[in-house]
Amino acid sequence: ELLKVRPEASSQIETIRRQKDEWMRKTIYDAALGHTSDAIEALDQKGKIGIFKKAAGARDRLVNDYIDKNAERQKEALILTSRKGDASRINDRVREKLKEKGYIGDDRLKLNNGQRTIGVAVGDRVIMTKNDKRVGVYNGDRGMLQQIDEGSKTLQVKLDNGKNATIPLKTYKHVDYGWAS
Repeated sequence: ELLKVRPEASSQIETIRRQKDEWMRKTIYDAALGHTSDAIEALDQKGKIGIFKKAAGARDRLVNDYIDKNAERQKEALILTSRKGDASRINDRVREKLKEKGYIGDDRLKLNNGQRTIGVAVGDRVIMTKNDKRVGVYNGDRGMLQQIDEGSKTLQVKLDNGKNATIPLKTYKHVDYGWAS
């Protein structure tokens, strides 16, 4: 198929090569010609995207898809949102579902991280939200909560970079759930 792009452009796409399926070539063609609603509808019908009337429906689908595909391999997936509030709601829902499936234990400590109070349990996926060289963590470090010492109020976290971190909650409270950001 030929695809003509603005004649005044210095280069033109003339043939769609990457997409092998006819429906996808038509979708790309529609998008290039400015028929974006047709292209989006085709992607939705094929299950490549989801269109929802309300944000709650989109969050529910996202959480269920994450649980179905990543419950055992949480390190390999990250849910990205455009708002912190959505990330918090999604994190809470993912955590609730993972607890139901037995991937996360019972809450052992409560932690006020400066934004909100969260319960922490073995199996939680966490993110550090502030640098602290003394603790050996940096903003954005993610990991799995391996152990909780209620007496000393410390968390043992296996970071995604392979290191183990001991988080003393008396001095470092910048921990949040880490499934969505």
